[in-house]
Amino acid sequence: MPDEDLVELISESKNLSKDLSEYDLIKGVGITAAKRMGELFGEDMIKGKGINTKFIIANKPIGS
Repeated sequence: MPDEDLVELISESKNLSKDLSEYDLIKGVGITAAKRMGELFGEDMIKGKGINTKFIIANKPIGS
């Protein structure tokens, strides 16, 4: 199976319809993913409405 197909099967996508600052007190996986994208790529990447996040949640490898 190609890597792209595998990632598609095990990933989740979330669309944030509001500006990220409007989700200040709300917790959620999509919101956390968007905030981490901002830390990695810079705050300019997550400004505005309509942020789309795609992520994989895994608990392996433990202890690596």
